[in-house]
Amino acid sequence: MSCVSFLTPGQRAALRRAGGGGPLSRFISPPATEGKLRRIRLMALDPDHRIRESAALAVHAPPDVLRALTDDGVPSVRCCVARNPGTPESSLARLADDGDPHVRGWVAAQPYIPAELSDRLAGDPDPQVRRVVAWARGWGV
Repeated sequence: MSCVSFLTPGQRAALRRAGGGGPLSRFISPPATEGKLRRIRLMALDPDHRIRESAALAVHAPPDVLRALTDDGVPSVRCCVARNPGTPESSLARLADDGDPHVRGWVAAQPYIPAELSDRLAGDPDPQVRRVVAWARGWGV
């Protein structure tokens, strides 16, 4: 059963008017509030790496937060930065040279990295990173 079935008839009508009956994934998230941005900034400074990972994955993470987390000492945090579609290109370029192949692999998996970065990762010393590049190129994005 779809969760859409739990909507009231009025809510379903409002969704139809707003989006023409298309998939809900087409709807844009509301802008982040100052409170949300403040929480993401605090999370990025947390001593617990799992909290910093959440900040790095946040859809509304500000670019300056993502740039700061690019230099995090914990590889899993850097992986999360590399996974975030809002990560600035300059951070992705730095992460493409990361010492951890998992981080480089997540950069390679980004669908919108510049061709030069993809080409550089296609020659990565780690075979798994090279396979991710080939896989990502297969999407034809």
